[in-house]
Amino acid sequence: MDRISELLYKKIIGEIDSSELAELERWATTDSSRRLLDSTTDYEKMREVWLRRGMVDSRRALEDMNRRVAKINRPRRYRRLAIAASFLIGIVGLTLLYRNLNGGDLILDEPSVVVAELDDIKPGQVKATLTSSTGETVFLASNEVGQPIDQAQHKLQTEKNIEELNLDVPRGGEYMIVLEDSTKVWLNSQSQLRYPSTFAENERRVGVTGEVYFEVKKDENRPFYVETEGQVIRVYGTEFNVKAYEDEGTIYTTLENGSISLRRKGINDGELYLAPGHQARLNLNESKIDMLVVDTEAITGWRHGRFVFEEQRLEDIMRDLSRWYDFDYRFDAPELKDVVFKGSIPRYGDFTTALAIIETSGNISFTLDEGMVVIDKQI
Repeated sequence: MDRISELLYKKIIGEIDSSELAELERWATTDSSRRLLDSTTDYEKMREVWLRRGMVDSRRALEDMNRRVAKINRPRRYRRLAIAASFLIGIVGLTLLYRNLNGGDLILDEPSVVVAELDDIKPGQVKATLTSSTGETVFLASNEVGQPIDQAQHKLQTEKNIEELNLDVPRGGEYMIVLEDSTKVWLNSQSQLRYPSTFAENERRVGVTGEVYFEVKKDENRPFYVETEGQVIRVYGTEFNVKAYEDEGTIYTTLENGSISLRRKGINDGELYLAPGHQARLNLNESKIDMLVVDTEAITGWRHGRFVFEEQRLEDIMRDLSRWYDFDYRFDAPELKDVVFKGSIPRYGDFTTALAIIETSGNISFTLDEGMVVIDKQI
């Protein structure tokens, strides 16, 4: 299959000779191989697939493609090479797998990336899994981002009424979706949203794990509730960010616009109201809530394409980066965990660019040991 990948690449960039073309045609004798050949050499289709599989915003994908094109020294083949390089990044030198062609779209299995160098670690993509209460599953990709939830639900082929759904975004992923009431929800890496397929007549209630940003549609007759471990948020029509990862021990609720209140689960001690620009921090171990004034743009930077760090510890930074870039890490110099940084890193940039920014800020080095990122002091 490596040979076929090489021939496909040559055909796309226009460097295939007649004997190689004949070899490729001999390979494409079955219906499935012919569909694969036709799809991978349809440049407009490849450009469309590449854009959909790339980022949340197609403008970012186009900008990234233009950046790649600018690095190529052969002007006449800019367009083909840019598409080929991006589309075949997981094909050339690897086994090309595919499951089916759905409506003319090429569906590729995610390649297993062997992390041999830091350059092998790539930023996340738009992807999620939608699972019904009956156990049926739909895999969602970038072409479906932002769709009303009923358009995703119709894919769950079941005769029973779907009562509960779970939207799960893995490490190295992100997703945005519109709920039944027109509420918009953005999910960061390693996050889950649990919600009913249709909200009740008297309330709207969802559950969250991980980091999620809400833009809630106001409905005075149906208050909106967000449940996390240890707390319940009541929303009055607003925009806010919730960070409730299970491995952090603290839940961060940040209000950007509007009004929300929160209370601890199982404790009748009243509600705490937040004003815009404030963040509530619930320590799950102590069951204690602190209130702070914060820079909301720093908190929600992940939704706009940047990691923004405001006096954050390196251990917390590496935890966030590992979720987005999907890698494992360890500190060989434990004292580095408490080094504090202030600045920002492009979310969709190369991993090595993010590391270079951190390295220049302190006496820190990053190396790779059997696929694990090692953080140590510079020698």
